[in-house]
Amino acid sequence: MSGNNPKIQTLSSKEPKMAQSCCSAEWKSLAEIRDRFARMLKVGACSIIKKGWASEVGLEGRLSPNRPMGCVLVFSLPSVPRILELRAWSLFAIWSLGGACLASAAAPLPVDHAERMTRGLTTFTQHVRPVLVKSCLSCHGGEKTKGGLDLATREDLLKGGTEGAAIVPFSAQNSRLLKLVRHAEEPHMPEKAEKLSPEVIARLASWIDDGAPYDGSLIPGRVTRDKSKVTEDDRKWWAFQPLAKVQPPSVQSSVSSVQSGQPRRGAKLNTDPLNTEHSPLDRFLLAKAAPRQLAPPADRRTLIRRAYLDLHGIPPTPEAVEAFLKDTSPDAWPKLVTQLLDSPRFGERWGRHWLDVARFAESSGFEHDYDRPGAFHYRDFVIKALNSDMPFDQFLSWQLAGDEFEPNNPLALSATG
Repeated sequence: MSGNNPKIQTLSSKEPKMAQSCCSAEWKSLAEIRDRFARMLKVGACSIIKKGWASEVGLEGRLSPNRPMGCVLVFSLPSVPRILELRAWSLFAIWSLGGACLASAAAPLPVDHAERMTRGLTTFTQHVRPVLVKSCLSCHGGEKTKGGLDLATREDLLKGGTEGAAIVPFSAQNSRLLKLVRHAEEPHMPEKAEKLSPEVIARLASWIDDGAPYDGSLIPGRVTRDKSKVTEDDRKWWAFQPLAKVQPPSVQSSVSSVQSGQPRRGAKLNTDPLNTEHSPLDRFLLAKAAPRQLAPPADRRTLIRRAYLDLHGIPPTPEAVEAFLKDTSPDAWPKLVTQLLDSPRFGERWGRHWLDVARFAESSGFEHDYDRPGAFHYRDFVIKALNSDMPFDQFLSWQLAGDEFEPNNPLALSATG
C-alpha cells in the first residue's frame, strides 16, 4: 500500500490503535465520529494528526490537547493493515469541538423549514430574546464580545466565535451553545451566574431546532453589514476626501480675546506663538471654541506652568517664573514657547508618546527579561526627529526602510532598528 511514496507516513505502534478506533466500522453518524475524535484529543491523543500532511493538501491544522480548534484529521479507509498508513490525499475532514464535519456543512434544509422558522420566530420573540438580553448580551455583543461570539444579530450568531460555530440551525443536539447552558461542556454559561432553568433551556433547544430565527437585532439600531463592501457613508470619511484649498473661517472679536486676551495683571501679553493675530489653524480652532464659552485668559504664572508641563513634562524653575513675570514685552509669550520648543527636553518629553505606541523597551520583559543593549539608538532617533522637526513622511519611511532610503546615514539606520 505504501510503496515508495514519501507522502505516506507510518505511525508508531501506539498510534494505529488510536486511529483504528477512530476509523472503525462502528461509526454510526458524523456526530459520533466527532465526539469520539474530540474525546481522544482531550486525553492528549493528538499524535495521529500530522501537520505535514495538512500542509501537503493546502490546509493548516492547529492542535491543542485541551481545546482543539480547526484540527485537520487525515485518515485512510477502514480496511487497513495493523500498521496503519495514512495518505495525505485520502479522506479528510476539518473538525471543531463546537461544529460539525465539513461533509455535513452543506446539509439540506428540512422540508418543513418554513413552518419551523415561523414557529421559532414566535418562540424567540416571547421567550428567547429576553433570556439572551438578560443573561448573554452583556458579554457577547453588548459591552463586550468575549470569545469573539456576538449574539446581537442572527448573522453574527451564525458566524460563531473563536472556538467555532455556536449553533447548528435545526439541530439543537449538535449546537455547542446548548451544551454550555446545560453545563454539559465548559465553560458553563451564563458565566458567573446561576444555571438557566430547565424550562428556559428547553425553549432555547426548541428555538434552535426551529432554525434560530431573530425578529431583529438585540441592540436597537445595530445593523449587520458586509464589512468587505465600501458604502457611500464610508466614502464620506474625511481621510478619503480629495485635497482642497479651504478658506479659514472668520473669527469674531469676542473669540479673538481668548487667543490674545489680557492677562489679569501687568502689560498686554500676546499669547499667539506666531506673533500674529491668528494663524490659519488657530482660526479653525477658535471658530469651534466660540460657542463653548471658554474660561478667561490665565495669568502669567499659570501660563508658564502650563507651557512647561505640556512641552517638557516638568514644572518651571522659580527663576524661570520670575524671568517671565518681569518680561513685560508683548512677545514674552511667543519667546517662551520658542525657547521650550528649541530645548532638547521637548523631544524627550513628546518622543515618549511615539515610543509607547511602538512598544519600545530596553529589555524584553516578562519571564525572559534580558537586556537589549542597542535599543537606545532607536529611542535617540525618535528624540532627534522631533527636535529637528523632521517631516512626518520621512519619519515613517525611515522607520520602515531607512537602510534603503539612506544607507550611508547613521540616523536613518538607527530609525530602522
